[in-house]
Amino acid sequence: MRNRNNKLSEDTLRVIYSAQWSDVHHNRGQDWKLFNVCVVGLFGIGTLKAFSSFPEMQLWSSLIFAILSLLSIGITIRHAILNQEKFKTIIKIEKLLKADKVYCNGTSSIDKFFGKYAKVQYFLIMTYLIFFILFSYLVYTSYLNNKVKETKQNNNVTIIINKTVKDNKTQEKNK
Repeated sequence: MRNRNNKLSEDTLRVIYSAQWSDVHHNRGQDWKLFNVCVVGLFGIGTLKAFSSFPEMQLWSSLIFAILSLLSIGITIRHAILNQEKFKTIIKIEKLLKADKVYCNGTSSIDKFFGKYAKVQYFLIMTYLIFFILFSYLVYTSYLNNKVKETKQNNNVTIIINKTVKDNKTQEKNK
């Protein structure tokens, strides 16, 4: 609510301040949930690969997780931009609330926090890139394995057909 001087009341500023921090923590939680999904996917596909079962599932799940890794990079970058906006709002509110213990001499504890947090986001982005490379490699190897199996099956069919044709020719000569 606004007071007589058309300024936001201290209670309203505190609610906005709390909401900003809540959004920051929510974004961070989403980043780590995406990270967990990618890690679980890597272990799951690795298990499929280790047991050499379900080659089509390996191929499609690897492709899906490669795309998810790229999307995770975009989401993490968007969260970094959003958090930077949130931190600017938090700093303004701290100044309005005259929170001297948090905001001192033009340097906010939030600036320090964001510096640390941004490093975590860079770590996540680099990890997602590594996941993308690994999942892409798994897609490639699954595709090659499927092609090799198809080629072997085609060669076996060709060998069987050639053998049948030779047997038929041999039988015709013997008659």
